[in-house]
Amino acid sequence: MYRLKNLFSAMPHFRNHRGVFGMRETRMAFAATGVFFVGATALNFNEVFASQLSPCQETSEKPDMKKQDDSEEPTQNTAEKMLSSSASSFQIQDFYDIEKILGEGTYGLVYQARRKVDGVLVALKTMPRRLTGKTDFEREVAALQLLSKPPGHAHIVQLYDLHRDDQNYYLAMELIEGGELLEHLIENGPYSEGLAASFLRQFAEALCFVHRNGLSHADLKPENLLLSSNDAKKAQLKVADFGCARSHDLNRQEMQLPMAEFAIGCSFLHMVALGNQFELEKMLQERPNLVNFRDYDFRTPLHLAASEGHVDICRFLVERGARVNRSDRWGGSPLDDAHRGRHSEVSTYLREQGATFGAKTQLPRFIQAASDGDKQEVEALLEFGNIDIDEGDYDRRTALHLSSGEGRKDIVELLCRSGANPNVEDRWQNRPLDDAKNAKKNSDRIMSILVKYGARSLKHPNLHQEIKNADRGKVEREPPSSTGIKNDRGRFEKADSFSGTIAYWPPELFGGGATPTPASDMWAAGVIMYVLLTGTHPFDKDAELSDEEIQERILSVGCDKENYVNLMNEFVFDERIEGLSESCVELMRTLLDPDPDRRLSSDKFLRHPWVQGLTASWTTMNKTHDELKAFWQNRFRMEILKKFADMIGTSSDQLAEADVLRIFEKLDTMKNGVLELKEIQDGLSDLGLSDKNIRSIFSSADLDGTGVIHFDEFQALFLNKNNSSGQGLHIDYLQQRFKSHIQKRFFGASKQKDLLDKNKLRDVFTAIDLDGDGVWDANDIRQFLRSSGEPEDVISRIVASLDRNRSGRVSWSDFCAIMG
Repeated sequence: MYRLKNLFSAMPHFRNHRGVFGMRETRMAFAATGVFFVGATALNFNEVFASQLSPCQETSEKPDMKKQDDSEEPTQNTAEKMLSSSASSFQIQDFYDIEKILGEGTYGLVYQARRKVDGVLVALKTMPRRLTGKTDFEREVAALQLLSKPPGHAHIVQLYDLHRDDQNYYLAMELIEGGELLEHLIENGPYSEGLAASFLRQFAEALCFVHRNGLSHADLKPENLLLSSNDAKKAQLKVADFGCARSHDLNRQEMQLPMAEFAIGCSFLHMVALGNQFELEKMLQERPNLVNFRDYDFRTPLHLAASEGHVDICRFLVERGARVNRSDRWGGSPLDDAHRGRHSEVSTYLREQGATFGAKTQLPRFIQAASDGDKQEVEALLEFGNIDIDEGDYDRRTALHLSSGEGRKDIVELLCRSGANPNVEDRWQNRPLDDAKNAKKNSDRIMSILVKYGARSLKHPNLHQEIKNADRGKVEREPPSSTGIKNDRGRFEKADSFSGTIAYWPPELFGGGATPTPASDMWAAGVIMYVLLTGTHPFDKDAELSDEEIQERILSVGCDKENYVNLMNEFVFDERIEGLSESCVELMRTLLDPDPDRRLSSDKFLRHPWVQGLTASWTTMNKTHDELKAFWQNRFRMEILKKFADMIGTSSDQLAEADVLRIFEKLDTMKNGVLELKEIQDGLSDLGLSDKNIRSIFSSADLDGTGVIHFDEFQALFLNKNNSSGQGLHIDYLQQRFKSHIQKRFFGASKQKDLLDKNKLRDVFTAIDLDGDGVWDANDIRQFLRSSGEPEDVISRIVASLDRNRSGRVSWSDFCAIMG
């Protein structure tokens, strides 16, 4: 059987990423020779691109090499044609080496495989034909085919190839190794708004691409936001699972170049990234215009060379006619790329050639640099940029406002000396002096600098709160239009025209016959943003509501036109948003607007200053990290109770100890006294949870981090007397474990009252205080726990749990509080 493979499977696949135009290193390129390989057949480079076949198309006969129309949108019909072709002679082993099982999907296994033609690692999704719903499957294939058309998108999981035999369909997809975004944030500790914004910016770029191509995802949720790598510094966000995608009659942005020309241009960029001047020279001899080729994000070879720091390639390109001041999609120039990468030699050369910073990027970069305290960047932009030093961002906050609030005294001095107005007012009529008053460091020093340059106090002290109140919804707004989501009996109906996840549906989708739109994707984006920033679902504060109860709350917001603002404040914008920046809360309000006509679009979402990182706070959100842990712990409790409700006769989380033991023994199929991951996976497999969700749930319940769940950990999740959660539950459990060792060693079978006897406790404290200095240090605690037989990793966690105030010591009063 003659098969034409994905055109970009054997060529460099480029990431259209803001600021950096990179390539996927694992792809093998044959562009230099003009030939690439399909199976065992070598095809002429120009002939293949003349065929203009879509990237994941499969054929059973030799394709017609006559030029075809590339502009036709892949639809459900084209997917159906693809799936109806002959499969009798196809053997998956002829094309892939299967390496290992990655997990189990909805219909079948997912393997890690290596494509024989070029060695690329892929995720090979097997879907039995007898189990696959034809309509849903065709919809997913059609959506992936459209979104994977070269050059695809850096933040959407790509479909490389589609195959089938007599039993199965096979989808060869981009291998994603970094896991879920939510899991990554939990495992890597507390994070800031700024870090969350950096991931949401990539999410927004993917949404824009999906919507511009006439689709809505229709099943956005945290589980479908994945990371490309386990390396936190290099990982890129990937949007996955388009099984519920819907098509819309929207104007799609088409490539301006024919596919062959565009692919050759990408090959030229590949050589720029490698610094291969010899191959660049050869390609320019045939196509001189490639020197100013622009990719999907309008980035040129000079942009890429500057971002990579290749000064010789920059010089080579400029000498052959490259324009030094072309703007990319973001308004950035090659000089912006060089400066961002701290490539001083490239920056100097480009300035000598007349290069300037991109007009649209200078002010945001200037304001951000002032906020970050990057003096070198501020000085460079003041000297070489076209900066209005008193111009502000979305909230009219200037570089002087932000640097004052962040305690950057050197930047404040530099800006004032350079002519910044010390009395410039932001949107709230605050002045830099007001920000300096609230700065966590250098407050007095900055205030004296500002006063020296003529700063005065706030002119309208009451206006700030008035505007703030209006933004928080205390001023009446125009209510949403009726969404028609009640039936003739006044009861709410659940949309049945598509599948999805109810907790992420907007109000308008609960009407009979309603279908997803880009606006419904934006509501889901708002829910996801809220979860990332607060650790809770906006309509389920304590993670205890059923889907039906969440649905009722969402519907009440959508139907109550007179009172929906108050309901949103009650359900969503409560004490959980305290500590978040005003810009962040304002963005969430516009995404979670019950009226789809007022809801923010994906383009505006991407351009929002918070998403762009201009107004996002970089203060670490310890509380949110704790809430995310609590989120999975509560999820674990709910799923266990749902599973065993019949056995224990209740779905309430108020269980007796005997019930907890019965559930534990039921799950412990290996009868070894602990629960392993496989036992939890088997026990919860029929609840529709993904493998990754179960792993997150398991991790949250493994309170001592040993890789298994002991009975006392399992019991702590259900019989938590302190009602603690998240990291607090970890600490309470570890302290209780320490307390049990104290009781066994020093009190034996004594009653509880003996543990409260201060005289006896003083003797215990003195016995463990090896150096007799009146406090315990880490060594004192370690020696005691080692004698109790605890492993070293658990000992380290217990030591950390006892030191609640991070002083490195445990005092007598601390010990009494733990034992009390």
